[in-house]
Amino acid sequence: MASGLSNISIPALVIAGGQDRIVPTANSVEVAGLIKGSKLVIIPETGHLPNEESPLEFSEAVVSFIEGE
Repeated sequence: MASGLSNISIPALVIAGGQDRIVPTANSVEVAGLIKGSKLVIIPETGHLPNEESPLEFSEAVVSFIEGE
């Protein structure tokens, strides 16, 4: 995993599909854990393209993040 992730000091949102067959969800969990203060959203029953496969859930996650919720 990229060691530079721990240097990120701005808010970050990590969105993953719970059924991603390309990037294991565990990798997204690890990435979020390396970015201090990041928010992780795992969208169930969604693969590698959550913005296309679950656009409503994806958009809700982004809006919630932007609004600071």
